[in-house]
Amino acid sequence: KAKTTINILTYLCVRLAETETVYRYNGLNLCRKNSSLPALEVLPGGGWDNLRNIDMGLVMNLSYSQCQTTEDGVYFIPDEVFVIPQKVSGVETNSEIITSWLEQKSFSSKSINAEVSFLSVLNAKFSTEKPAYENSPTYTTSDVSSVSASAGLNFLNKVRFVIGSSTSHGTSETSGNEGNITYSLTESHGGALFYPGITLQKWQESTLNNLVAIDRSGLPIHYFLNPSTFPDLPVPTVNKMASSVSQAAEQYYKVNTIPGCINPDSPNFNFQANVDDASCEGPVTSLSFGGVYQRCTPLTSDGNAICDETAQKNPATGDYSCPQQYSTTLLRSETVERGYNHYECHSNLIAAGTRFSVPFAGFFSCQSGNPLAKGQNRCPPQFSQHLAAISDGCQILYCVQSGVFTGGELKPIRLPPFTRPPMVSMIATNTVAVMTEGDCSWVRVGETKMWRLMSGGEKAGLAIGVMVLVALVIAGTVFIMKRRKRFSAIRLRRGYEEIHTEVLS
Repeated sequence: KAKTTINILTYLCVRLAETETVYRYNGLNLCRKNSSLPALEVLPGGGWDNLRNIDMGLVMNLSYSQCQTTEDGVYFIPDEVFVIPQKVSGVETNSEIITSWLEQKSFSSKSINAEVSFLSVLNAKFSTEKPAYENSPTYTTSDVSSVSASAGLNFLNKVRFVIGSSTSHGTSETSGNEGNITYSLTESHGGALFYPGITLQKWQESTLNNLVAIDRSGLPIHYFLNPSTFPDLPVPTVNKMASSVSQAAEQYYKVNTIPGCINPDSPNFNFQANVDDASCEGPVTSLSFGGVYQRCTPLTSDGNAICDETAQKNPATGDYSCPQQYSTTLLRSETVERGYNHYECHSNLIAAGTRFSVPFAGFFSCQSGNPLAKGQNRCPPQFSQHLAAISDGCQILYCVQSGVFTGGELKPIRLPPFTRPPMVSMIATNTVAVMTEGDCSWVRVGETKMWRLMSGGEKAGLAIGVMVLVALVIAGTVFIMKRRKRFSAIRLRRGYEEIHTEVLS
């Protein structure tokens, strides 16, 4: 059996040259030379992961060239930012009973989590605030304790400054529930370091110079990818970029969506589910499974080296086939760097599948529905879906009986990329690309890869070049036609002609 062997040699190229350290300059240090005012740290313009509730760094550039301050002259603020002071204070006492950890809301990002973008029900489900509630005795104690624990977690006093500081701590107002509290949480947002025994007054006095964001709101990032923010790019290019970013964010939500029953009292409860799919109630389903196999067809002469690794026989038959009286369903087919077909086996005859039956309810993917769920992209009643793999952006999921995987820790979030990078990268060439948009013409030289508006002289040169090219094509066509006629005449002369002679008598 022949196999392909490839030796990969890696070279490190070092270029000796003078180095220059580049410092980021936004003008803030110059403002501080003339004033000792602090800069306002709570600013918009940053990226936000709405699933994990974490900052992802600056998206917009912030500068302090104007040394702008807030109206009360307390903080420096960037040129692109304006501040509306809302100096309001108040004390609010509330309580809430949480029956599921999915109902718990973030304290510092409620507004942005409520934005109706993509699958909003999934927002904050992978936040770092969640484990404190997930690991509490909510699912491991009696019903009374779980309800009381949830209530105890949310008997909170909140002192909130719209931009500034806040605190929360357990209260003893409801003495009837105090004895049932099995878990308590003390948090402070902003202000001085919160410690046991600190008074609210002392903490409040420290909030002026220790401000934090206690709420956020914003739009999906692709809304900011428009011709106004990228005037140096052609409009079709900007629109394509915005569409690609939107699709990437949507895929990020889709991959981390786990539909299932979220009611702990239901026999179909799925501990990992984060989206309710109305599967808490349903008829008892009895299904059988006949295995799965994967077939690989080499597309090149050395393709067997790849197929030897990817081809998988069906454990139930020991071959690339299904057992008798089982039907074959194509689950996924790919022809990229590795082309292979993925099959699964199902049977509607319970008696025939007794030997191979397991509490399993089929596969489905982005290309194929589940035959055991009437061809729909979901699991039958009383079965929960779980991710088997992500094949170049396509999710392959399988269904098992609900409650099988209950317990343990929740699965971590899945981060991109979900697709394979392209095999051919963009190589710098001397190719000149031209794009016409209305009365404007854009030109891009292959080496720079940058678009710019074409000047009048370049337009004239391009027009002349096109005219010369058309003229050359016409001249070439005429020349070829004349040569063909000439060769035809020569071929006729080389033939035989009948000679007529006169006979003299």
